[in-house]
Amino acid sequence: MVDSDDKDQDVFATPSEPTKGAAAPSEGDSGWDDDVWGDEASPPDKRTVMLVQIGLVVLIVLIVGAVVLVKKGDKKDSNEKASGGSSQTTAAPGGGGDTKDATPQYVWPPDVGGRPPAFGTFNGTPADAKGGAEPGVYIWSDYDGWHLWVQNGGDINGVSGTVTGNDNIASAAVLPADGGTATKAATVITFDLKGDDPIVGLDFNPGFYAVKLDFAINGPNGPIPATEIHLGKEMTPAATSPLSIEKVLSN
Repeated sequence: MVDSDDKDQDVFATPSEPTKGAAAPSEGDSGWDDDVWGDEASPPDKRTVMLVQIGLVVLIVLIVGAVVLVKKGDKKDSNEKASGGSSQTTAAPGGGGDTKDATPQYVWPPDVGGRPPAFGTFNGTPADAKGGAEPGVYIWSDYDGWHLWVQNGGDINGVSGTVTGNDNIASAAVLPADGGTATKAATVITFDLKGDDPIVGLDFNPGFYAVKLDFAINGPNGPIPATEIHLGKEMTPAATSPLSIEKVLSN
């Protein structure tokens, strides 16, 4: 039978207090089991050395890669600052080094924009117009398309002619519907507006890629004089008859 005091001593024994009956550790022996912790004097095994070497190589590669990326980023920032940014391109010759957008923007000339006050408001018809304009032909462009309207009276008693673009015409209509005819064929509108109503108009939309429109407008005695053709909200007299209107480079 094992004495209870001996049993307690076996359980709570420490390296400095060897278990009862066990041989005392030799000089220099820590008292711990070398099979568990390894012999401090023995060199590491080959597998451990290999894993450590691989880890060091991976760490070095990562550090070098990070340094390269940082240097590339700094170089890119420097180039962008020197060139004024990547969203701009080289200026046209003679521009003194200024830069422009890559794609030029072209618009219809400002003097053809806006409805004359005498012809009502946006999307209105001749019946809605308050009138009061001098007899003549009025051409303008706004958000609902292009318009060629006629204020009959005096020596203006209906007009006929053509509108020719560089792209296929999208639509063409006469207002009021019984005020004349308009026929579109590819890039040309052929129209004939009567002189019966005080105001009669041709509303049309050129093709999306249209950059030029040619107007040939005739009265009973031949081409309508340029002084009787008015452009835009300000009703600016046309320079010529026949008349050409072409898009210009936007500022």
